[in-house]
Amino acid sequence: MTYDIIIIGGGASGMSAAITFGSAKSKFDWAADKNILVIDSGKSDVNSASFWNAPGIFFGKNGKELMQDMHNQLDQYKLIEKVQDFVEELDKDDDLFVVKTDKETYKGKTVILATGLQKFNIKTSLIDASVHDKIARKGKVKLENKNGIVSENLYVCGAAAGHQTMFAIASGDGVRAACEVLSDWGGNFFVPHDNAFK
Repeated sequence: MTYDIIIIGGGASGMSAAITFGSAKSKFDWAADKNILVIDSGKSDVNSASFWNAPGIFFGKNGKELMQDMHNQLDQYKLIEKVQDFVEELDKDDDLFVVKTDKETYKGKTVILATGLQKFNIKTSLIDASVHDKIARKGKVKLENKNGIVSENLYVCGAAAGHQTMFAIASGDGVRAACEVLSDWGGNFFVPHDNAFK
């Protein structure tokens, strides 16, 4: 199978992008047949956090509980596939991206990188990592991009895109990346507002 979207990373930005795609697939005919895969290593920084100032999240919420809530929310959209695995390589074969994990090889038309800022261990010549200049701690990385776009059909979002490390920022940027892709699919500027669920 060739996926229309492969999201690499299942933290705040990756899950937010996936949930946004799920909501669009359930409501719009032009998105309904899209195949979407989330590859989650299970190592998001969200797991080790607690949340005291994130809008809409209960005061003091445990990060592991919040990640489980996000997974449960995504599971309501039956049309999104999730796997827990570590991505080792990202390459391109003609117009398709080739994503290799330690278990499988996947092909996709579009890739969204939501890998966080701790490190970037994916072997690839398609993107460059550099020092994250909005984080005071040494050794943090960002992936080179312009407004979230690395190259045609290759996006990066959240802290990996060079944004500050806050849950609300990462989540919003994941939604932004999904809306960019959805706008391309729909042929116009598109936002899947939460005014209905089916």
